[in-house]
Amino acid sequence: MSRTRRSDIFISRVAILRMLFYLNTFVWFCLGTYLILYMLYQQNGFSAVWVGFFLYGNAAAMFISGKYIGQREKWAYYLGLFVLFVNALVTRIGHFGIFDLLALILDIAIFCALLSIGRAYLKRPQ
Repeated sequence: MSRTRRSDIFISRVAILRMLFYLNTFVWFCLGTYLILYMLYQQNGFSAVWVGFFLYGNAAAMFISGKYIGQREKWAYYLGLFVLFVNALVTRIGHFGIFDLLALILDIAIFCALLSIGRAYLKRPQ
């Protein structure tokens, strides 16, 4: 396979991976907003602040991972894997609903996409 063809495949995979990270960011942002509004309606003000902090923090970490995954740096690849691992753990905490199922499916898709481009990040420079 020619070098330009491999480069085109890598660029398209990174674009798909970035889109999946951003989609997962949107899911966590919506879930955080829904839970905060629901908790405020239930008069759980302080708990809503903590929930918002963690869920919006998770959404921000997913956004940052999506932003930097296009760089061919090991730290960007490992950051994506770490954020994905933490996100998978957060998905399993609490009640498992439709948002959690969607996030879990996105996590699996992101993990597969990360594995498909891992060689480009972990290859030693020549």
